[in-house]
Amino acid sequence: MKKHDVGSLVVTTDDGRFVGLITQRDVLLAPPDRKLVRDAMTPADKVVKVAPGITQEQAKVILYEHRVEKLPVVDAQGLIAGLVTGARCCEKAGISRRHA
Repeated sequence: MKKHDVGSLVVTTDDGRFVGLITQRDVLLAPPDRKLVRDAMTPADKVVKVAPGITQEQAKVILYEHRVEKLPVVDAQGLIAGLVTGARCCEKAGISRRHA
């Protein structure tokens, strides 16, 4: 994650089904016995996610209400369609992260 300057990774099955989200925080704070991604990640059933077609304004509300930074976009078949981030919402709104 550090190499590619990303704060999280979406975890999927080989066919693209969403199974979880792993963040830098997960990696840094995971107990020593949780070295595998599947053990350190937040599983899909505990991740706040949305369906395709969500508006930027709706995404901002959900990000704020749930106090999360990442919002996976998952279709009806469970396939990952995208990832909305708080940082990207700020960029699109013309808000600098340094001034937020």
